[in-house]
Amino acid sequence: MENKTVTNVINKISNDEIEQNQEKLEQVLKNVKKVDDTCDYQAGCKQKTNLMGETCPFCKHRYCYKHSLPEIHGKFTKCDELVKKKEREEFLHPKIDTRKVAEQVEHSKAKKNLESKLKQMQLERKAKPSTSGKKKK
Repeated sequence: MENKTVTNVINKISNDEIEQNQEKLEQVLKNVKKVDDTCDYQAGCKQKTNLMGETCPFCKHRYCYKHSLPEIHGKFTKCDELVKKKEREEFLHPKIDTRKVAEQVEHSKAKKNLESKLKQMQLERKAKPSTSGKKKK
């Protein structure tokens, strides 16, 4: 996935200029890539994120693992407030899967029916005559 700003800059440059400055362009793109690979934390973190990094789901910036928590880098991007808001909503309005609740109710009804049926069958069962070892003639 290419960066939109890089694509826009390349589209504005004419083909002649690209051919003449191909080496400079490649160097600029390498420098942009290097900047992309560093942590976006504002306090000057230069940690590489190409192998061990995480993209914030709120602000879409890429951070090293040391600064990947939204509460840490939220000073500059307001992600900490978004996280608090999201957690508050999930805590106050938990998502209940009604299908699972309905399945649990059906399961408990079926279990009760089975137990009552087994008890009924057990009571209807005839008791075997007892044999005390005496043989009838």
